Amino acid sequence: MYQLKSLLTACFILLVVQQDILGQQKKKTEPTKSVKSTKSETPNNVSVKQSAGPQSNLQGFKANKMSTRDGRFGVPEEIAPDRFGLRGGIGQVILFEGEQSDLIPTFEIGAFANIGFTPRSRFQPEIYYQSKATQKNDITLHINMLNVPLLYQYRFGYDAKSFFIEVGPYASYLTSMNYFSYSVNNTIDLSGLSFGDRVEMGVVAGAGYRFDKRWFVDLRANYGLKKIKDFNNFATVSLGVGYGF
Repeated sequence: MYQLKSLLTACFILLVVQQDILGQQKKKTEPTKSVKSTKSETPNNVSVKQSAGPQSNLQGFKANKMSTRDGRFGVPEEIAPDRFGLRGGIGQVILFEGEQSDLIPTFEIGAFANIGFTPRSRFQPEIYYQSKATQKNDITLHINMLNVPLLYQYRFGYDAKSFFIEVGPYASYLTSMNYFSYSVNNTIDLSGLSFGDRVEMGVVAGAGYRFDKRWFVDLRANYGLKKIKDFNNFATVSLGVGYGF
């Protein structure tokens, strides 16, 4: 009887020790699994979400920005392309030497090319026919010239609608001259003048406004530095309208 009790007591103690060992092993294995799962799954998921969102938005923004800025120098092609066009205007001669003449309008018409250097800086060479006129008493003098300005143009803005200023040199060649006196048209003989005598050179300065990508108006003044032989020095102020194709 005593031996049976001793055997049962030993089995009970062995069972308790075994359960205690299994409990300790379970506690050691569960934190290890949870740490592994968080390390293997959670950081990867978080890193994917954080890297995918901002980068995709930034790439989309850049793509949209580039799609609207497809011209040279980042300027939209439809706003500031190189253009050829026509320009015409009316003006008035202002004498700086001698007695001032009566007011009589002059006119000019010709073609231009507008070429971009930078988003705002442009080069505009022109060639046009210009008729300058002065009138005193009953005599009207017409000076017909071929004018070639070389203008630098600066635009205040990137939009199609913008103000601009322009300045540059010009050279004019006297093609013909006539005067009206008492309703009689008299042509002046220019055969005695050399090529240099018939050339006028000076500077042009002006400002204008573009209504859209094609139409514009400008106000100019040109002043002769080298005048035609036997003529007084004068300037011409003109108001012009232009259209670019």
